[in-house]
Amino acid sequence: KTRGANWLRAPVQLLALIPMAVPGLVLGLAYIFFFNAPRNPLKFLYHTHLKWAASRILMRSLSFLHTRFEKPKNENQRRIRLLDYGCGYGHLLDLCRVFGIEASGVDIDLYRIRFCRDKGLNACRPEELDAASKFDVVISTSVVEHVNDLHEYFQYMSNRLESGGYLHLIGLNPTIIKREKSRGEYRLVMPLEHLNYFTAGSLDILAGKYGLRRIKVSHLFQPTTKPLDYFTPVLKNFIFRGFYPTGVFEADLTKL
Repeated sequence: KTRGANWLRAPVQLLALIPMAVPGLVLGLAYIFFFNAPRNPLKFLYHTHLKWAASRILMRSLSFLHTRFEKPKNENQRRIRLLDYGCGYGHLLDLCRVFGIEASGVDIDLYRIRFCRDKGLNACRPEELDAASKFDVVISTSVVEHVNDLHEYFQYMSNRLESGGYLHLIGLNPTIIKREKSRGEYRLVMPLEHLNYFTAGSLDILAGKYGLRRIKVSHLFQPTTKPLDYFTPVLKNFIFRGFYPTGVFEADLTKL
């Protein structure tokens, strides 16, 4: 490392990085374009890790409807109906198709809606969904923090949820602000995009205005890959009660 020719150091470093950076960039883009192509038969492998995360949410939701599985083949029971509010690329809808659940998804992104429809999934914009449609389960993950009209958001889901139905919400709580401030790096605290942060009390008050009440649902459907995972249900159920120190909340609600 020489002390002279400082003006030359940055260009030389750039040239040294190019042989490593360009192949990595090409491989990354090739992976995205290849597996994301609508007509690719291997398309189901894209975002597999997100399907894994969606499977835990789905299993937790179905645990609320455990009485529906007491009889074989759902005798004298209609199919479970599920709405994914903010369906994105349809990972949850893919799983519902595997489990024989009648699922619909709504999203505001037209590209993602087309992506879902190309896979044969039922997806549309929120206003295009039949107003008379009712669902046993409504799931909305990482959506509520983006919403600029909370009245319309909660009213929409309440209107489409069957009485006694189950609503699962995942969003941000105010702890995330202090957490990211201490780290000196703001990633989820984005005032122009993430507008809403809920405490348990504020969520209870707002949800109550739309006939929704927070309930406890088992966290036993939790992947166990290390010893600490066996204590996760205890931490989530009895200590944090769904509002975690990581700045995320996970709430289970039912319609009265």
